[in-house]
Formats: sequence, structure tokens, C-alpha cells
Amino acid sequence: MRSELPELLGETYASLAERACAFAQRELAGLEEEPQDAAAEDALARQSLSKLAREGLLAYAVPAAETTHHPATATALVAGANGGAASTPDVRSIAILRETLAYWSGMADLAFVMQGLGSFPIALAGSPELKGRWLAAVAGGEAIAALAITEPEAGSDLASIRLEARKDGGDYVLDGVKTLISNAPIADLVTVIARTGPGEGSKGLSGFAVPGRHAGLDRSERLRLIAAHPIGVLRFSGCRVPASWRIGGEGDGARIALATLSRFRPTVGAAAVGFASRAFDEARRRAKERVQFGRPLAEFGAIQCKLAEMATLIDAARLLVYRAAAAL
Repeated sequence: MRSELPELLGETYASLAERACAFAQRELAGLEEEPQDAAAEDALARQSLSKLAREGLLAYAVPAAETTHHPATATALVAGANGGAASTPDVRSIAILRETLAYWSGMADLAFVMQGLGSFPIALAGSPELKGRWLAAVAGGEAIAALAITEPEAGSDLASIRLEARKDGGDYVLDGVKTLISNAPIADLVTVIARTGPGEGSKGLSGFAVPGRHAGLDRSERLRLIAAHPIGVLRFSGCRVPASWRIGGEGDGARIALATLSRFRPTVGAAAVGFASRAFDEARRRAKERVQFGRPLAEFGAIQCKLAEMATLIDAARLLVYRAAAAL
């Protein structure tokens, strides 16, 4: 993290940044970020999650009452659909951690944020039973979480979601497909947004907490990306779940999904700053090492201008990210 952080966010957050940097240098610097197959990719994801859990960093993303939070974490309360309240993950803390984790390991950043995205709907609107079953396990790294919204023809457009959850006695039966779901191949918990109806657009949506290895859920299709990332397709075919696994009331799905995304999406910018900062440092290192025409590239004015512009844009992005985080 940069020296302006104490001025922007205060010394407490600066301490968190220092802690995160020390953790990353100690635990993430040696990770193999280019696994050769799916098994190695999954192992990397689990290894990253285990390190985050041992350090206690998942508590900043997962609003579980059973975890001990840093003084800089959530103090705000969000009214739940069941009349309760859920402690809200502090956006500034998440941004600090995501910037640092992304600088050192894209997989660690993914593992961290998905625990929050997959569990926050339960913290926000889940029953005491769901909270007791999942939140502590996700916060402790014992259960891997996923959030399933995107569909082949819907993107992340809530109003176009087609996956159906049909009421059948005391159960719901889920049928449909989700795609581009991070952690799909390895998730223990899948938070699903499905259409229960009636209601047009986003009005007829509800959320469900579904175990990753549940009958009627096929997650065998993986998707390959350039970077290491356990991601895939979820096919629900006659997937029967008890009504007690519904998150909040019928029709609350869109509100729950938007509340979750609004809490975590601003921190995507922080991760991007982390990636960009690493790219800048690598470019600067290469410019100092590479010699052409008898001198390092870093001594050429054109290269200096490129690096200066990169540094300026990264710094501007960082300031904007933390200004937004402080406003939430």
C-alpha cells in the first residue's frame, strides 16, 4: 500500500494494509500461479483459501457473528428480510485486502472475495438455521462459497434470469443453467438466484442456499480462462431443495442480490489497482534490467514517460477507489 493511505483512511486501516502486505509476502509469494491442469488449479484455490483462513483474513469478507473482527471492520447494520440484522463487511477493509492480494496472487484475491459474495446473502436475509450451518464454516475456510447469478442468455441481468424454482409441497425444484460461476467446480455452498414467480422482470426472483454436492446439481463442465480460476457451469435438473433453504422470502431475490453486489463490486476496482501495480513494478524492473544501445531502457525518455503515465493513472485509480469505499 502507498504512503497516502493513513491520510485517506486512518491509521487503523494502514495497520491492516501492513498486516496484509506482510502476510502476502510470507505466504503468497511462492505460490504456483500457473497450474497445469484442473486438479492443480483446484489445489491452488484450496491452498490459497487455507492460508487466508489461518491468517484470519476471511473475517473481513464474511459477516459471521462467530468470527472476531478487526476494529476497522463492519459497524453498520443492514435490516434482514427475516426482521433481523446482519453486520455488513466494511468496504474499505475489503478494498485494502483485495488490492494487496491481487498484487501477489489473483487466486488468493478470488478465494477471498468469493467467500464474501457467496455468504453475504445468507447473513443479510437467511434464517438462523442457514446462518448457523454456513457462516462460520465459510468464515473459517471450511466451506467454499459461490454466487450463481449469471446465465447463458442473461449475463448478470437479473430481469432475464430463467432458472426456475418451482414450489412442490414443502420443497422447491430447481431447473435451469448458470454459467461463468466462480468456484463452481469446488464450491461447498452455492447461493443461487432463481425465478419463483409470479412477477415480471426481477420481481419474481428468490435466493437459495444449495450444497455444492446436492442431488440434481451437475457441475462437471469447467470453463478455461487464461489465468488460474476454478470456474464453470452449474446445471440444475430436478434439483429438489427444502423450503428452509430459501434465503429470505419469495420475491426477495433481486433485492438480496443487488445488496450483495453493491457491497462487493466497488472493491473490484481495488483488485484492478493491485493487478496494475504489479504490472507496473514488473515493467519498471524490466526497464532497469534490459540494456539496449549500451544503456538500460529505463534511461530512455520515451520509456520514462510511459512509466510515469502508468504510475499516474494507477495512483488516480487508487484514490478514486478508496474515496468510493469510504463513502459506502
